[in-house]
Amino acid sequence: MGLNHFFHTTDLVVNFFEVVVLIIITSMSAMKFKNLFFGGVITDGQVSNNFEVSYFLTALVVTVFHFVGSSISQFILNLGLEKMEKRQIFYFMMFFMEFVGIVTLISLHKLRACNFSRITFYVCLLSVFMALLQMVEFVIRGIYDRETFTYLYRYLVVIVNLSTLVLISAYPLFVFYKKFVKY
Repeated sequence: MGLNHFFHTTDLVVNFFEVVVLIIITSMSAMKFKNLFFGGVITDGQVSNNFEVSYFLTALVVTVFHFVGSSISQFILNLGLEKMEKRQIFYFMMFFMEFVGIVTLISLHKLRACNFSRITFYVCLLSVFMALLQMVEFVIRGIYDRETFTYLYRYLVVIVNLSTLVLISAYPLFVFYKKFVKY
């Protein structure tokens, strides 16, 4: 139970910091929350606004989908199903949540007529990698009942989640660094 507790605790810590980063991003922005989320089309002359909107949408989608995914995973793990059914549902739902998160992020950018920032692009790549991990584990562990990939899978999931957190934390940390450490 110790290793599972570690992974669950890590997940909760990542969720907490994602919420903190989202609050920081919103408070740092020159635009109000309403404009970040519901604002009009961004013109070519508003490059910094484009970055802020893209960055905000990315942090919002990552935070919401990570929180919802964690809640769904805990719900599935507590279901009274047979071991293989539970595994199949779990890994498929985690894949599905990653996929829907990517589609949501792309759709929100399209709705806002906003270009992807670099951070958004890297977060999408990490999400695609995470979806592939989920699908591989679904097949290996959920269908064939093999544990060969599980050890690596668990650590890769933590690494991807922490990498995503680092990416969405990078800009606020950079701004704070520039503000408090004068050259």
